[in-house]
Amino acid sequence: MDVTSVDGLRRLSLASPARATWYFARRDGVTARLVWLTPSRAATFDPAEAA
Repeated sequence: MDVTSVDGLRRLSLASPARATWYFARRDGVTARLVWLTPSRAATFDPAEAA
């Protein structure tokens, strides 16, 4: 799982969502939330279309 802070200054590769929330929530004044993004379908195509 790849995680990026809102300001873009921190990028992490972590094993679980729980680790991501733990890492960011331990900072004073920070509320950690996970946002799941759906992969874009615009950039994908059927392999038959590539031929």
